[in-house]
Order: sequence, then C-alpha cells, then structure tokens
Amino acid sequence: MFRSDKLTQGKWLTLATLLAKSTIGGYVAARCPFWVASLIHVTVPLPWWFPWVLKIVSIICVAVVEPTMFVGFALLYLKRTGLDSAPSKVLTAQLT
Repeated sequence: MFRSDKLTQGKWLTLATLLAKSTIGGYVAARCPFWVASLIHVTVPLPWWFPWVLKIVSIICVAVVEPTMFVGFALLYLKRTGLDSAPSKVLTAQLT
C-alpha cells in the first residue's frame, strides 16, 4: 500500500483519466450488444432466452475490454518504477 501511494504521488490526474477511461470503456462494452440488438428491426416476437443471450454477450464484451484497459495502469506503474528504481544489479541483489 505504501509503495503504491509513493508511486502515485503527483499522478492523480493520470490515474483519474485511466479510471474514467476504464469506466466509460466498460460501460460502452457492456451496452454494445444491447445497442446492436436495438438496431435490428424484428417483426416476429423474440424467443424468451434472447435477453439472456444479450446479457452473456455483454459480460463477454466487458471481460475482453477491461483487461486491455487495465494495461494502462500497468504501463503507468512500469514507467514510474523504471524511473524511480535502482539499477537492475542492485535490485537483483536486494531480492536474493
């Protein structure tokens, strides 16, 4: 926790942007199947299981999109630790 707090010092705007991106991207991914289904003009009644299919596809879309959005957080962490960390030999010596 303390390490994360130290690494995010002065990066609150970047974190807020990444969080907003993740939230908005997750919402769009979750709603996308429903938006596509609303564009389809259906003259016959849909089967009873159709809403369940939409929910399952929505969950799959979020499961695909969110990990890629999380990469932004990981890259921020790696970029920040790369600047703040000691050379790799010293780091390796500390870990062993």
